[in-house]
Amino acid sequence: MPYLDLFLTATERVPKAIVTLLDAEATSLVLQRFAIKTQAVVARVPGIRPKPHPDPVIHALKLLCAEPDGAVMVGDSEWDEKAAEAAGVRFIAMTNGRQNHNFKTPYIASNLKEAAKLIQEL
Repeated sequence: MPYLDLFLTATERVPKAIVTLLDAEATSLVLQRFAIKTQAVVARVPGIRPKPHPDPVIHALKLLCAEPDGAVMVGDSEWDEKAAEAAGVRFIAMTNGRQNHNFKTPYIASNLKEAAKLIQEL
């Protein structure tokens, strides 16, 4: 993941949650592989409707004891954006170099380096 270390260093004082469509086992493997430390993980589990529903984002906010208006979600899909919007969370879209996307947010980054800068500005 390009700029992952930079992103994690730049946001080390910011509480973080991972909200993913992966199941818990696959998520754990990814977090271990990239040495990602986070305060909360919301993987795909029964009882929590997946993105684009707001449920996993709301659950992550509860785990972090955070309010939607003080939170920012970084995501790379339109489903991420819909989930963030429905949960009342600001959204940074990461295009990963995609030229064609349907993001509506004014906060668009092409990579994690740009996303880290936007988080510091918000």
